[in-house]
Amino acid sequence: MTDLEIHQPDADGTGGRTADSVSKTKADAEADGGDGPGGAREGVRPDAGSAEDSEVAEDAEDAGSVADSETAGEAAEEDEEATAGASEAPASANASASSSVEAAPPPGRRWVLWGAGGITVLVLAADLLTRGFNAFEPIPGVRRMVNVDLEANIATWWNSTLLLAVAGVALAAALLSGRDARPGRLSWLGFSAATALLSVDETVSLHERLGEVGKAWKDTAGVALPSHAWVLPGAILAVAGVVVAVVWARRLPRDLRYGLLGALGVYLGGALVVEAFNGWAHKNDHSLTLMLGTIVEEGLEMGACVVALAVLGRYVVLEHDPVTGRTTAVLRSESAESSGRGGQRSGVTPPVGRAA
Repeated sequence: MTDLEIHQPDADGTGGRTADSVSKTKADAEADGGDGPGGAREGVRPDAGSAEDSEVAEDAEDAGSVADSETAGEAAEEDEEATAGASEAPASANASASSSVEAAPPPGRRWVLWGAGGITVLVLAADLLTRGFNAFEPIPGVRRMVNVDLEANIATWWNSTLLLAVAGVALAAALLSGRDARPGRLSWLGFSAATALLSVDETVSLHERLGEVGKAWKDTAGVALPSHAWVLPGAILAVAGVVVAVVWARRLPRDLRYGLLGALGVYLGGALVVEAFNGWAHKNDHSLTLMLGTIVEEGLEMGACVVALAVLGRYVVLEHDPVTGRTTAVLRSESAESSGRGGQRSGVTPPVGRAA
C-alpha cells in the first residue's frame, strides 16, 4: 500500500509541513525549551542576567570612583603635609641658628672680655714679679706703680676702670629699658650708681673713712678688733647691700640673676672677707701671708668685675645692620623676639628700647 502523507495547513492556508515534521519540530522544541511556557521562562533569564551584570558594573564603577577620590584626597593631604614640612623646616633652621647665635657671644664682645681678663692677669703678675725682683734689686718707682696694696697707681686705676665699665653697661640697660621692663629703669639706675660709687671708693678709699666709726664702736664696747677698724661697719653695709641686691635680682632672668649675684659674692669675698684676713695678718706681722692675701683680694675684686661684664654683655647686645651699616644697642629680650617672630617665644623680659 502506498503511504499517505498528511499535510497540515499553514496559518495562511497555503500548505504546510508534514505531520512527522510537525511532531518532530514540537519534540525538538520541548527538548530545547521550546516556544511554550517553559520556553518563555527560559527566554526571560538572559534579560535578568544582563540587568544584574549592569548593576554589578555600575557598583564597580561607583567603587572605583570612590577609591579614586579617596586616593586623590590622600595625595592632596600628603602634598599639604609636604608643603607644611617644607615651610616649617626653614623656620626651625632659623630658630636653631638664632639660638646658637644667642648662645655664642659675638666676636667683638669675646675680644673685650678676653682683653679685660688678660689685663687683669697682667696687673696681678706684675705685682708678684716686681715683689720678687725688688727683694734683690730695689725698684721703688716701678714697685709703687704696680703695687696692688697701694692707692693711686696702675692697679688701682684698672680696678676702678672695671667697676666703672660695669656701671656704664648698667646705665645703658637703664636707658634701653621700657616702661614694662622688669627690672625697671630706676632699678638699673640704682645698680649703676652703686657700682660707680665702688669705683670712686677704689680710687679715693672712701671705705677708710669708716675706720673712725669702727674705732668709736670699739671704744664704746671696750673690745679690741682683730682686723681693720672699718671692717665691722663695712660688713653691716655689705649685708644690707646683699639683701637689696637679692630682692632686686628676683626680677631678672635666671642666668642674669645668678650671674650678677655670683659676681657680687665674689667681689664681697675679696673686698670684705679677704681684706679682714689681711688686716689680721698685718697686725700680727705675717708679711708673706699679707702679700699673698693682698693679691688674692685684688684678684677676686677684678675677677668679679670681669664676670659682671660678661653677664651684662649677654643682656645689653650690640647689633650691626649690614644694609645700613648702623650699630644698634638693644636689650636681649628685644633681640630674641625679633629673631623669634616665626613662633619662637622669648623667656626673658618684655621688649624694650633701642638706641643707635
